[in-house]
Amino acid sequence: MGVITIEARRQLCIKLPADEAEDLLKTARKNNITITEQIRRYIKKGMSVDAYQNDEEKILANTRAALKDVLDPQIERMVKIMVKSSIASSVNLLYTSMLLYRLCSREVRPKLEAFMENARHMGIKFVQLGKGSVDEFLKNSMEALNAMWEDG
Repeated sequence: MGVITIEARRQLCIKLPADEAEDLLKTARKNNITITEQIRRYIKKGMSVDAYQNDEEKILANTRAALKDVLDPQIERMVKIMVKSSIASSVNLLYTSMLLYRLCSREVRPKLEAFMENARHMGIKFVQLGKGSVDEFLKNSMEALNAMWEDG
């Protein structure tokens, strides 16, 4: 035979505005429970919301840590890919420059060297500034370099 336990309970008296009391009665009937049980459910739900709000900082810290664990390796991977791509582009540019240099006549080589040095300085300046549109930079650089080539 099982043991029967009786929960210790304390009686409370609450007063509600008539419309809230009516809403409470309708909700209790809809859920097929007593008004008292509906109030208990609301109190329990409200207390769990308060508990959640108290733990909000802990939840946010855990979420940040979890996101950091997931995102940091992905960011590192993307940076490595970009670095490799930049290196590949630099090597390609170097080979293209060497080919142009070898194809040019000896008289044109000083002009080509000055052209490439000017382009290098423009690129360095743009990177050091760290702001501005890449498209605008490329447009302005090409115009300046074309003018330099035509004038030289």
